[in-house]
Amino acid sequence: PAPTAAETATVEISASVVITGITPSSFNANQAQKDAFAESIIANLAAEVQAMNVEVTNIVAATARRRRLQAGNVEVSFKIVIRKAANDYTPGEDATLLSSVQTTLKAAVSDGSLATVLQDELLNTYQLRSDCQLNP
Repeated sequence: PAPTAAETATVEISASVVITGITPSSFNANQAQKDAFAESIIANLAAEVQAMNVEVTNIVAATARRRRLQAGNVEVSFKIVIRKAANDYTPGEDATLLSSVQTTLKAAVSDGSLATVLQDELLNTYQLRSDCQLNP
């Protein structure tokens, strides 16, 4: 049987990426695009993280902040939620998971693999900037 909420350890990581070629309102209103985005994020996590109970939630697109990014870019924020059975969770593992997620997502943004998966999933020509922010 699956562990109950009381028997589950949860690690949540807030993150965002910047995409061009979409508008916040159309992206936010399209659940299929948000689902495809979530699948794209999960597909670019390290294999050991993918093997866990992982979901991407709270996916919201907004116009990117001007002071940091060029006009016309859309920042998509999201939360990666990782759940493990509490007896399989070791103290301090959240820092290891954060590091793994940071490393793999930043690499996927930099080398274009996240953009490739997004384009395949969304069947569109969106572009991904090399900005990826993760916060514990």
